[in-house]
Amino acid sequence: MFGYKGHMVLCGQSNLPIFVLLTPTHPHDSQVGWFIVLVAALLFRLSVQTVYADAAYFDWRMFTIVHDILGAHPAAHYNPRRAGKRHLATLFFLEQWQRLVTAPRTAKRARDF
Repeated sequence: MFGYKGHMVLCGQSNLPIFVLLTPTHPHDSQVGWFIVLVAALLFRLSVQTVYADAAYFDWRMFTIVHDILGAHPAAHYNPRRAGKRHLATLFFLEQWQRLVTAPRTAKRARDF
């Protein structure tokens, strides 16, 4: 397979890249995500509060590192296809997801403009 993917850790205040890793296309995002978050946090001594990422980045390693090691809140966007469309999101889940994941991102974008 030919090609590369860029993985970035962005600053939550300025939206500028802090750490960038270029990989071949074949490794899955979940194999790289936990590594770049941990390396960036330790290398630059970052105080991490929340980690926003696409659902592809989140697996048990990412949750463990973000929550247990960095002491931050993992916030992944819900992807119903990942569950094979077998599970429906409950109303409670959607309300919490909107309050904890979607609303902070929207508020941050509004502040930027």
